[in-house]
Amino acid sequence: MGKTIASRTGAEYPVMTVRVPGVAHPVNRRVHRIVAELRDGPLPYGFEVDHGCGNTLCVADDHVAGVPRDVNRGLVGAETYC
Repeated sequence: MGKTIASRTGAEYPVMTVRVPGVAHPVNRRVHRIVAELRDGPLPYGFEVDHGCGNTLCVADDHVAGVPRDVNRGLVGAETYC
């Protein structure tokens, strides 16, 4: 398995080291966010990436979507299908 990072809740997310324009050094970015932003563009303020499948290790583009933070937090613990 590749590199992962744990969240405050203990869930693990895959990360990539990428170069960001205007930043002098490479930074770690969560892969599910990269996938969602490549598909839909930058997420609006207050949005997070939701894993529709409930699997935080999943980065399938049809399983991740930007949703408002309060909606995403309400979905925690939903049944997984991935």
